Amino acid sequence: MKINDIHIKMFRAGSGDCILLEFEKADFRILIDGGFVETYQQELRPYLRMLSKKGKHINLLIISHIDQDHINGIKALLKENGNSNSPKIVQIDEIWFNGFRHTEVKRDKKDISHYEEAVLRTLANKNSYLKKADGSREISYMQGNSVAELLIKNNYHWNTSVKGSSISTDTIRHKAFGNITFQILNPTQKILNELAEDWLWMLKTKCKQVIISDNSLFDDAFEGAYIGEHEDWFVTKKDISNDRENKEYNWKLIATLNKGTQAIV
Repeated sequence: MKINDIHIKMFRAGSGDCILLEFEKADFRILIDGGFVETYQQELRPYLRMLSKKGKHINLLIISHIDQDHINGIKALLKENGNSNSPKIVQIDEIWFNGFRHTEVKRDKKDISHYEEAVLRTLANKNSYLKKADGSREISYMQGNSVAELLIKNNYHWNTSVKGSSISTDTIRHKAFGNITFQILNPTQKILNELAEDWLWMLKTKCKQVIISDNSLFDDAFEGAYIGEHEDWFVTKKDISNDRENKEYNWKLIATLNKGTQAIV
């Protein structure tokens, strides 16, 4: 599909999304989400390799939100691409992605307990495989990492447009890349904080004492919980009180937040 000088390529991603915007005159490309792992293997990887052979690269990669059908293809790409300074598939200039570290919940300067660490690792381990569109596990990607870990480990430029803070309407309203200007529509920092607070509230039902620190396990566990493997975590305080009238409403609210609050553009 082409609109003016913008080519829009939508890769087959089942119930997910994987969209490439190519601004022809500006020679600028934006990849939004990556679908499932087979989206990357069958559709996205060959196209990215073709771009790379032509000397092209992805100027901006946007991970809109944490869900299997949007994020797994990106995790597969990041794992195969390796270090950003010597990419094996394609050069990626910058990545926009909001993780736990981009929330403003108060951190403690204490070490977390062994029990809390075990709970966090259990959640984080849900990132140890990539689910395919048919629900099966992609064995070749066992012992995978969270997106946060892959970004740090491989030296990607993560939210560098805002000096590493959150991509939100509070930190950046508009962003220009040459002749291309983006307007940031959502999320607000408040919504990002509420997502973290809801998750921490549920974490506290698993641990008698929760110490919130800068430990990278919080990034991994936050992502693991929101990736769709722990839907039982996404009930609200009103749900616990068996308020059926509010339960359906709040569940939809959490699902909407989960699927929409990190939609960057």
